[in-house]
Amino acid sequence: MLGPQIPGMIMAIDGEGGQVRFQYNPVEIEGPTAVTSWASMQVAGRRDSYLQFSHGEQSFIRFSLVFGRRSDTQAVNNYYESLVKFTIPVQRGIGMKRPPLCMFIFGNFLRTKCIVKEVTPVFTKLFDTATLMPEYAKINILLWLLPRD
Repeated sequence: MLGPQIPGMIMAIDGEGGQVRFQYNPVEIEGPTAVTSWASMQVAGRRDSYLQFSHGEQSFIRFSLVFGRRSDTQAVNNYYESLVKFTIPVQRGIGMKRPPLCMFIFGNFLRTKCIVKEVTPVFTKLFDTATLMPEYAKINILLWLLPRD
């Protein structure tokens, strides 16, 4: 149970990576997507193409988290580094290296296994003059959902 103050988190479910909790973010989630690919086949003497199902595409969720600091000058950077850990390959068994599988939880709306495909920060506002640490960051995250079978 996440508790009433923590509606969402991303957490590693196999290995290192820890967890990142968020309370007032995101304000918008794109996905989960459902995409299929079709092949267009040209047939001689036919006006329209014949469509043949090819395969399903990777389902994804895309969203942004906004982090700011108050008194802790490392807060924004710490959140960013915690999210990047989900993309770093670690040793798994004999000769297998890959980032951790994760669980994305957003209240009662979404609860799905995924991999963190992309973490893209946009550091904003003024940087601290003494340390040059950012005061705010909008971190865009792309998750690829794992198949349910």
